[in-house]
Amino acid sequence: LIVRPLENTENEYEIVSGHRRFHAAQKAGLEKVPAFVYALDRDAAAIALVDSNLHREHILPSEKAFAYRMKYEAMRHQGTSSQVETKLRTDETIAEENNESRAQVQRYIHLTNLIPEILLQFHLVFMLMLPFIHSQEFQLP
Repeated sequence: LIVRPLENTENEYEIVSGHRRFHAAQKAGLEKVPAFVYALDRDAAAIALVDSNLHREHILPSEKAFAYRMKYEAMRHQGTSSQVETKLRTDETIAEENNESRAQVQRYIHLTNLIPEILLQFHLVFMLMLPFIHSQEFQLP
């Protein structure tokens, strides 16, 4: 687990990464789990959370969209939108880190602007297509 001390508290921590592992440990009856403690501000914690979620094997497009948006907003808030040495825009930085194009990152972020009902429909269609997407015989036109 990766945790960070909660602001304005003593001996209280927030899980940044490893939520599923923590819940599995609870279900297994464990009372203690090893954790790394890092002093991260909210933005750095959000970026770390997004990065750990983006490395999951199965992630829905909407999950990726909200992850990219969260990271984009955190990076902009931190003032890391243009890296001094590379002069990259925030969306370019995210794209480069995730092997996506800048336009693709922008499309994902735009998905977060859909109203919840339309986003739910998008989820349902994607979930129905998932077996075909992973099938060897299925070819996109």
